[in-house]
Amino acid sequence: MLGRTRSACEEGDAVTRPVMLKVATYNKPGQHMEKRMGGSRNKGHGTGRDLATKPGTGMKTALELATADSFDVYVATETRTREEEWEAVRGAWDMAGYEIDGTCGAIKDGATSGHTVGGVTIAWRKETIRRKQETTTIVIVPTRVVQIELEIDTATTVSVYEVYMPMGGATKAETKVAWKDLRDAILADAHEHIWVIGDMNAVTKEWRNQRGSRPGEADTQLDNILEACQLTPLGIGVATHADGRKIDHILEDNSSRARYSTAIVMPADTDTDHSIVCVEITTSAKADGIREQRPRGQPLHEWEDAQYKKYYENMEAWQISEGKSDMDSETHEASTEECIHTIEEMQQAMTTAAKKLDETRRRAKPQEERGPNDSSKEKQPDKWATQGTATADTQKKKRGPQKPESNQSSYT
Repeated sequence: MLGRTRSACEEGDAVTRPVMLKVATYNKPGQHMEKRMGGSRNKGHGTGRDLATKPGTGMKTALELATADSFDVYVATETRTREEEWEAVRGAWDMAGYEIDGTCGAIKDGATSGHTVGGVTIAWRKETIRRKQETTTIVIVPTRVVQIELEIDTATTVSVYEVYMPMGGATKAETKVAWKDLRDAILADAHEHIWVIGDMNAVTKEWRNQRGSRPGEADTQLDNILEACQLTPLGIGVATHADGRKIDHILEDNSSRARYSTAIVMPADTDTDHSIVCVEITTSAKADGIREQRPRGQPLHEWEDAQYKKYYENMEAWQISEGKSDMDSETHEASTEECIHTIEEMQQAMTTAAKKLDETRRRAKPQEERGPNDSSKEKQPDKWATQGTATADTQKKKRGPQKPESNQSSYT
């Protein structure tokens, strides 16, 4: 927004404390819950809070990573989580202090072993983030793209898209459809703040230009979505995949860019080919709704004479009662009477200046904005009418376009 806006103190609005949130994404395949010894007798995987299952290797890594680094929002991609273990996964995250949502993986075509592919999960820390009430999860592309709404502070709701886009081995048609569905969903999204987080298996135009590489189908689709949806990738040009490409991204809406830090790439386990991408976000308040109120006082130039008098009397009484010991101490050469006299002169000067400022502002108001009893709207003689043409031209430049002469006749 152009121009200066009034601050919260000036407007009397609630003043909030800035809070830093950490948002991260990591492709760690295999977010599973394993049955404990003897668990095969049980039906299902339990709730995650009981002894029926325990986190598998990938799931354990995700939990430890999120809690150790205090991630407020964490998106896990290529989870391969199966439907039957989803509630157990949810329970494990809940015990770690997070709520989750997402879409499970699916059995790979032709797989006889039950191997699943795809799947994304978003976890948010319950102490700092909350889900917007009365909203549901929208699965845009099964096993790949999910959208939810999160409240990151008392004034901001973010539409979050968790994504795991097709890899290079996918068909061109499959890649196009997935990206088109994501783009259409974002374009139809009415939220002011939008995040797109996850493994996109695509690099940006800037990345390709720096390295002289040609775009693939997914790269082109990423370029299109950044431009059409007005999104910005938060990256620093560091590869996030073992093949030397930056394919894990955190995208945010252009209007909120100033609130986000540049993404950092963190090292991950040696048994995965992806790195962790993390950004910090400055919010206006905690999501618990705690807000600090500052009282708004009346501007000094709007005071009435009785208010000036009361203020003067209170200041005089305070100076005499509180300042006497300091003024009379041997560290001060001036007497109490001399100091009070100096303070009185300063107060009088401030009062006079404030009244003059008030009168100047009243005279500067357009006539239609002045009240019926405003004496400053009395007609003033047109001192420009008696001056030469050069002076009149100069004033026109300073004052901007003038009204047509037909409209100025009542002022001459």
